[in-house]
Formats: sequence, structure tokens, C-alpha cells
Amino acid sequence: MRVLKDVSTGQLLPQERDCVRGSMDKRVKEFTAGRLCARRAMSILGLSETPLLSGSDRVPLWPDRVVGSISHTDGYCIAVVGARTSFAALGVDAERVGRVEVALWRTVFCEEEIEWLLTLDNATRVEMATIIFSAKEAFYKCQYGITRSWLGFEDVAVEVMDGMFRISIRNKHSSIAAKLTSFSGRYARDAGVVITGIAIHA
Repeated sequence: MRVLKDVSTGQLLPQERDCVRGSMDKRVKEFTAGRLCARRAMSILGLSETPLLSGSDRVPLWPDRVVGSISHTDGYCIAVVGARTSFAALGVDAERVGRVEVALWRTVFCEEEIEWLLTLDNATRVEMATIIFSAKEAFYKCQYGITRSWLGFEDVAVEVMDGMFRISIRNKHSSIAAKLTSFSGRYARDAGVVITGIAIHA
């Protein structure tokens, strides 16, 4: 984890700076924090320092030996990395609790998710709505590493349990559904931030 206010482009490698040249300050800070977190994670795997560039879709171009994922929200950034021999894809997401307002529910949640949220007390509902949204974001990143295609929020359903969640594919025509129909991941809380993560093993 890295706090965004503590980063500067001077910490980027020259090729990485080219990726955000001309970008707004917020984008530059997010990009920089993500690269610093990712490089630290890769160093734990014993990888030497290497530029982590972006593709035309703005997705990180990971070195051949690893897969990974980066997420940032207000003042917070996280990255996960794993060996490609162990993981086909990884997805991580971080969201400030309360970000998903009720006005957005019909856009990002399916009917069964909304029905379940309405059975909860207000404080729990706010946190669970954040977890469901974040779990979908983490899963979309994870599956994109394999399919290179995006799913809509309505294409998956999330079931939240104690410390974990289960993803069910509602869009049976998606390329990821042809491989697996359900996935599970984990979530944690850190100072007002929900962090979700999901992995597809090699």
C-alpha cells in the first residue's frame, strides 16, 4: 500500500514517465503509486527492477514471468503480483466504504444483490454494497487478463460471506464462462477502505 500524496514522478523510471506525459496530476500520482507498489511486489518475487508500461487499454504490461493487478482509490493504492507458473490471472480492487450510493445501485447491481442489501441495517448495507462493487471490479480485471474483453456489471452476481465472496457468471455467452462458471475471492478492510482480490490459478 502507498499513500498517493507521498509519490512523485521522480520515482518513476524514464520509460514509465513517458506513459503519463501530459496527464493530469491525479492520474500521474495514481500511476506512480501503482508502479511503486508493483515494483516492490515484484522484488519480493526476486525480479529485478524493470519498467512497467501501459498498453493501449491502459492495462499494465507485466513482465513475461508474472501476472498482476493494480488498484487505487482516494489516497490509497495497492498492487498484487504472482508467478505466471502459479496464476493465470489476478485481480485486485480498493474502494472507499460508502462510495457506491443508492442512486447507482440499479446500474451496478443485479436484482438479487439489491434484494439482499435491502435486508441489512444501514451501516452493514453501506459496507456490503462497497464489497459487492469492489468484488466485481476485481473480477473484471482478473478475467480481462485471460479474455481481453470486458463484462458489464449485470453479467456477474456476487454473494458475500465472512471474509470471502463468490462470483457467479450470469452472461453464459462470455468467453470466461466457457471455462468456469463460478469463482471465489477474499476481501479485507483497511482504514475505511475495502480491498477485494481474486485469482485464477494456472
